[in-house]
Amino acid sequence: MFSKGENRKMGRIQSKLLFALVLYGAGFATAMYLVAPVEESETGQKQAASMTTQSLSRQQIREHLLAASCKLRLGMNKLVSFAEEQSGRVAEYVRQKWNEPQPDAG
Repeated sequence: MFSKGENRKMGRIQSKLLFALVLYGAGFATAMYLVAPVEESETGQKQAASMTTQSLSRQQIREHLLAASCKLRLGMNKLVSFAEEQSGRVAEYVRQKWNEPQPDAG
């Protein structure tokens, strides 16, 4: 049905796809772990105190992640606007060069 070369190519594609899915799943699971609400159980004073400390640290982590994501988004917006400006300049330059009369060679 398939030649050996095609089988190898399909194997590479399948392994790359599997790797990408595993990597995506791991990233998604990590994000859900960090964003998920903390369950508070009131079974004892010591456990409640440790849960409060743990929830504070998770809350701080969430705040830091939110701040970092906002900074990242702002940086991406600046990058996109810069790229749009530069692409407009390059397009205008190419149009000017295209419309210039070419000297005849020969």
